Amino acid sequence: AQLPRCLVKLQSTLPRLPRTAACNFMAKKKEPRSAKDQVLQWLSVLSGVVSLVCLIPKIPYRYAQTFTGYHQRFPMVRTYSLFGASNKMGQMVSWFKWQKETCRMRDEFAKSNPLLAAAGGIAAAKSGVGGAAAGCMFWDTCKSQLTVRCTEYATMAVMSIISMLLQLIGAGSALCVPMMLNAESDAGKDKKGSKKEKAKKAAIGATMGCAVAGGLLPFLSWAIYMGSSGAMMSNLKTKEAYAYGYAYVGSFLAVSGWLLGLIGAFIGLRRFQTFGKEKEKDDDDDAAANANMPTDMPPMADVPGMPSAAPPAMPS
Repeated sequence: AQLPRCLVKLQSTLPRLPRTAACNFMAKKKEPRSAKDQVLQWLSVLSGVVSLVCLIPKIPYRYAQTFTGYHQRFPMVRTYSLFGASNKMGQMVSWFKWQKETCRMRDEFAKSNPLLAAAGGIAAAKSGVGGAAAGCMFWDTCKSQLTVRCTEYATMAVMSIISMLLQLIGAGSALCVPMMLNAESDAGKDKKGSKKEKAKKAAIGATMGCAVAGGLLPFLSWAIYMGSSGAMMSNLKTKEAYAYGYAYVGSFLAVSGWLLGLIGAFIGLRRFQTFGKEKEKDDDDDAAANANMPTDMPPMADVPGMPSAAPPAMPS
């Protein structure tokens, strides 16, 4: 008789266990993010991924088609990325290597034998076609252009490093936004009152900083690279035969990336600016509602049908 009674008690307690665990889980579950926070999160992630893709050396920011008027100098299409530019064989070469090779040739031609240079100049004058017949070593115009190229490639090498660093830092900042949003829910957990509000606002400010960096730094990277490369190509094209590279896939990807990042930066800035104002607005509305309530209401004892506030008399 005792055994079935124990089984009944055991069966009555079993269904309560998962119900209690579910209640505890629901009590500890975090509040769902608002639509604004979800938009900020996905915009930042997309912006960070696109910025990282733009760092790949094979992603061209500029593209120059083959131009037969330059003969063997540009027999193939030329592509220009943050890393460097392709050579006549289609291989990607870093900007530092372009600068090193060009400056080395300039120094070699500057140290040439003066007797050979004089002989080359005489031969070029007699040929009637100028210094091009004697080669760049005996052609002053060619040697001056080597100096210009050395300077332009050196400038481009420095600008490319700056652009890649800005792009990398911006991508990392954008990808940190989801983690900063998660940290906001734990900010000021062990604090109360104004200290909790300050901790929460500081966490939202950190999220805003990551969002702004994720949008602004890739934009600066794109502007620096496109401006520097455009100035270099314009300068070289006006003084010699040089194929101008126009904006291509990498540039359009970069623009889409920093546009998404700037939208996220605006949302992060608005979140920081409006923090606490909604609560103040609710408090003001409550205060206004209380102020509009009538204050000259009669005592409860004077209202017909209401019991008297005085206690009943005690029997003697």
